[in-house]
Amino acid sequence: MVSFSCAPAAAAKAAPPFTLFPVVGGAHYVDDFGDPRGGGSHEGNDLLAPCGTPVIAVVSGTVTLDYGSRSGWMVTLKGTRSWYRYIHMDGRRGAASAFAKGLKRGARVKKGQIISYVEIGRAHV
Repeated sequence: MVSFSCAPAAAAKAAPPFTLFPVVGGAHYVDDFGDPRGGGSHEGNDLLAPCGTPVIAVVSGTVTLDYGSRSGWMVTLKGTRSWYRYIHMDGRRGAASAFAKGLKRGARVKKGQIISYVEIGRAHV
């Protein structure tokens, strides 16, 4: 599952245009943003795709690579006017399988560049 969260910059009034789909080849989409969860409401959307499916940067920007106890491996992508968080990335072999080869914290990425891979059995972008 790849979980995808987006927030416009503080001064922006509208969400940025969404021109790229973050999962290569498409995915089954479930609009579950705001649905109840154990600790509050769901702040992302689930995109279901086969394990190992490439996930791409939807804008050019800078990435931060992290791990959370509830979210697993994740990539935060900060663009000029927006940010995106990709969570539940494939971590079967730790960071080596969660992030694209050579991707490092603070790296600049281009729109459309592969940054991660869908986790086992689910995608949550």
